[in-house]
Amino acid sequence: LARRPDTADAYRQLAFLFWETGRPGQAIATLNAALASGAQQRDVQVKLGIYLAETGAAGKAIALLETLPDDDTEALNALGIAYGAAGRVADAMRVFRRALTFDATNGLAHQNIGTLHLIRGDLKAAEASLRDALAIDPTLAEANTTLGVVLARTGRRTDAVDAWKRAVELEPTEF
Repeated sequence: LARRPDTADAYRQLAFLFWETGRPGQAIATLNAALASGAQQRDVQVKLGIYLAETGAAGKAIALLETLPDDDTEALNALGIAYGAAGRVADAMRVFRRALTFDATNGLAHQNIGTLHLIRGDLKAAEASLRDALAIDPTLAEANTTLGVVLARTGRRTDAVDAWKRAVELEPTEF
């Protein structure tokens, strides 16, 4: 970055390292620096939006992510997450469904819809969406974690434990 401050990929990688090592403030500052340096890549904006939403700055995340094209499924998933973090569940659901209009096989959108159904208390719809997500992409650890919650709440504890075990096998931080 000292030699090429316009290298968006280096900013993203550094921000990821900060995030993964428990330094979210530095991760966000790094991505803001990327944008300030002129690295206006969509990937930087999407990642910054996700980090902002996950650290309690959902309003800032929404403002940033709403500037991105509304036909970009990755940006739509990030925007939906930000809406959800802001408590705007209906908006989040609308955005995730929009992402599916562009790519019906977007496992992450199905996973996020399942999570929203769980939040709303519709366990049947949550399970269906999460199973759709896992049928599309069996490597979605968070979908397994959330499915485990749904299964536990519906009295299927053995199945819940199996789902949680799959989640941890895929991503140990899902423990």
